[in-house]
Amino acid sequence: MVNDASAPEHLAFVSTPDAARTSWRGDVPPAGVELPTGRTVTLGSHGAPQVSLHDVHGIHAGHAVPFILGFANAGLVHLQALPPPR
Repeated sequence: MVNDASAPEHLAFVSTPDAARTSWRGDVPPAGVELPTGRTVTLGSHGAPQVSLHDVHGIHAGHAVPFILGFANAGLVHLQALPPPR
C-alpha cells in the first residue's frame, strides 16, 4: 500500500463479507498498521504485519475474494483479491 496523501494513515482492520474471520500476525499497535506519508507498506513481507484468514469456505484458485479495508482517515475501501495458486 502507498500513502500518497498529505497525512499519515492507519489500516485499522481487514474483513471479508463472506463471514471469514481475520486476525493480525506480527506487531500491530492498537491504532492499526501505520502508513506514513509518501511511504510504501507491504503487508506480510520482511517482518511486516500479516493478515490471516480463518474459516474461509468456497474460495478456489482463480476466484476473487472480497475484502473490506478500514482506514482511520480514508474510511472503508472495498476490493477483490485473488488467492495464491495452490
